[in-house]
Amino acid sequence: MNSNGDKIVWVNFFCDHGGLDWTNVIIGADDGGNCYAHITVNLTNGSCNDILVNGYS
Repeated sequence: MNSNGDKIVWVNFFCDHGGLDWTNVIIGADDGGNCYAHITVNLTNGSCNDILVNGYS
């Protein structure tokens, strides 16, 4: 929840979890690669924010 009481969900998309237990830890990309994205969704008002799609640099 945010400070307004809205329900917020952070969604990660990735092709390879690198052996990490993605069900219990947050997986993020440090830099580059073409197989990671995330988005923040406000379930209360239906908005999508913080959209990030990694790509090769």
